[in-house]
Amino acid sequence: MKLKSQPMGVNLVMVDVQQQLEIYAHMYAHMDSESKEYDEVLLKPVYADDPFPNGLPKGWTKEDVEWIKNK
Repeated sequence: MKLKSQPMGVNLVMVDVQQQLEIYAHMYAHMDSESKEYDEVLLKPVYADDPFPNGLPKGWTKEDVEWIKNK
């Protein structure tokens, strides 16, 4: 990663950072992710014609189900 700032402040200080980053996870988990336990957000699709083929998502209520079916 390279980060280089524009001159700033009264003394026109510049910051130039060069650092190698090791990425071992994703911001959004995807179907083929090999790092799901480290990924931050897991997105699961919900389809109007068959919204819950694998069961109701955790924390969903009957009102949530009716809402998604009516969209």
